[in-house]
Amino acid sequence: MAKYTHINLSLKTFLGFGLAMVFWTSSWAQTVSLESSPGFFLQAEFSQPVEDNKQVAVLVQHGFLTTNQFHTIRSMVSAINDQGIATLSPNMSYGISGRKDSLKCDSLHTHTLEDNRAEIGAWIDWLQAQGYQHVVLLGHSSGSQDLLFSQATEPHPAVELLILTSVFYFNGQDIGTKTSDLSRARNMMLTGSPRPEHFSFLFCKETYYATPQSFLSYHQLTRQQNLSHLQFVGVPVHAIMGTGDEILQQTGFEWLDELAAVGVKLHLVEGANHFFSSMHEFDLQDRLVQILNSYQSDVVP
Repeated sequence: MAKYTHINLSLKTFLGFGLAMVFWTSSWAQTVSLESSPGFFLQAEFSQPVEDNKQVAVLVQHGFLTTNQFHTIRSMVSAINDQGIATLSPNMSYGISGRKDSLKCDSLHTHTLEDNRAEIGAWIDWLQAQGYQHVVLLGHSSGSQDLLFSQATEPHPAVELLILTSVFYFNGQDIGTKTSDLSRARNMMLTGSPRPEHFSFLFCKETYYATPQSFLSYHQLTRQQNLSHLQFVGVPVHAIMGTGDEILQQTGFEWLDELAAVGVKLHLVEGANHFFSSMHEFDLQDRLVQILNSYQSDVVP
């Protein structure tokens, strides 16, 4: 069984650390920590090939309120590592230092989309500091939106490819957004009453306990806003989508046409649900490996 070594790394210097690595199939795996502010640590799992040319690394981002141990994330990381490619799978802190566990809907949520962007940027910097020349961003579900927002609004020069799985948007009546919640949150901000309240958000039906600032930050990503980000993001974008995705049934299959219309290269997995469960896990891995192998043939000498 693999063991993990906890490593504290300074965001400012990345210096003076020692790595203890344990052999795990074809990769070395360890938990790494990044001090983003005094006494506050971000956490990620870093898997490095035994023979690593430091050419390509993939940052893999989990979905909303989950962690890097979510089964879809573990499946993608495993497939990438089997190709001899390094992966870094962070946990969004969501305002909790060293967060390891998933959050519940009724936890207190004060985190924002902009906080997520800052953490993603810090981890890309960390990969560069390790010597990786080419960074690929890979997200699942809302993790795809975090990465898209990050690269569209504060593009990082090390990022050369964006792979999104089960990507949609945060704000839309077709996915359950309530205009009454948006109006209430905006009014609270205008009247200087930023206390947390319960809202409906994604799978949290009237149970998402958040400050209005946190709630509204995510809802800037409407259907049209995400399409605009995709059109102007500046790097090639691939999207792996399951035709049996429950959210796709709500948005309509026109969403796939709209993705293609803004230049996204679509990879459809027939019958797969939002999480590519069961036998569709291998279809997801196959599509991912095909994309990465094609990319590597272009960038690695």
